[in-house]
Amino acid sequence: MVIYLPDSGFRPSEASDLLFEDAGAGDVKKWLETNVGPSIADAGSLLDADDDSAETAYFIEEVNPGR
Repeated sequence: MVIYLPDSGFRPSEASDLLFEDAGAGDVKKWLETNVGPSIADAGSLLDADDDSAETAYFIEEVNPGR
């Protein structure tokens, strides 16, 4: 699983703090879903996000090892 977050200062970026508390990617995903809402549809949308949409923009890519 790869989690793309906007730059610091936006709500989704707070999820990265969990990694310093020994949380895993699954914990970060759950925090984002609970505290921010659902993931955006594609990572490219993060590049075009204005300040208003960056408040809730993050993307989770499910990676299948071995493929």
